[in-house]
This record gives sequence, structure tokens and C-alpha cells, in this order.
Amino acid sequence: MNSDVQQDVVANALCYLDNTSSSFQLSLQGERNRIALYLNCSIVSLRSALLHNPAIAAVLVVNFDIPARRREEIERLGIAIQRIEFVTFRMPDAFP
Repeated sequence: MNSDVQQDVVANALCYLDNTSSSFQLSLQGERNRIALYLNCSIVSLRSALLHNPAIAAVLVVNFDIPARRREEIERLGIAIQRIEFVTFRMPDAFP
């Protein structure tokens, strides 16, 4: 993304915490499978947004390292990746 040009952005925040799960079904999956599942869902969401809105920027915000090969695949789809250390996310009260 060029910081000199204002552009609409769609972002997915994917926070992964060790030894946690959001459902009984996911708790049956191994840690690697849970990460892959949520990562794939985020990629599909962002890629769909790009296909329907080609002028936007798509950003995947994560709190974990994505292996280089997978990172390259995601970036080839037009999705930027931003790693930020966070454990929770809450929309600001002023968010419309």
C-alpha cells in the first residue's frame, strides 16, 4: 500500500492464543489445524472483498508468524499481512 494515497481498506484481525478454542468441534482439532482453518477463512473473506471491490486494499492482521511459503501465497492474492502483538481486539466506542 502506498502511504501517500488514501485508499479504502478492508481488514480481518486474526488473533491466535495457545491452548484456547472457540468451540467444542475446534477443540478436537490440533493447534496447527485450528490456525489453518481460521487463516483460510480470513483469506477467503479478504479475497472475496477484493474481487467485488478492486479499488480497496485488503489487510490480514495477525499476532503470529505465517510461514514464508504461505505468506507468499497470500500476498500473491493481493492481501497485505501486518503482524501486531495483541491478545484482544475491541472496536472503539465511536465506531459507526
